[in-house]
Amino acid sequence: LLPHAVLNRPKFPSAMRYDTTFSNMLDGLADDVLSPAALRARGWFSVEEINRLRQRHGKRAYSSEASMRLWTAILTELWARVFLDQRGESPDAMGPVLEAPELLG
Repeated sequence: LLPHAVLNRPKFPSAMRYDTTFSNMLDGLADDVLSPAALRARGWFSVEEINRLRQRHGKRAYSSEASMRLWTAILTELWARVFLDQRGESPDAMGPVLEAPELLG
């Protein structure tokens, strides 16, 4: 169905936009997933380090470095909730992992 040139094109990484929209989304996720209580309970990430990463100057976007570190911490915690805490149970059976309907559209 696809042209030969498209099928054999080399892979390339997708670029993320590190803008204020992405930074605001990270803040919303981090408020829920990386709360001080959650961080202390899991013990994998330092509350102080996450707070340092979350320092923004006004409404400006996070740096690409801070964005990726926060994104990685959020995904790591969500992974742990599903695969360690719930032992890989079906997401439907375990209920919501994240309570942030405003972020989901």
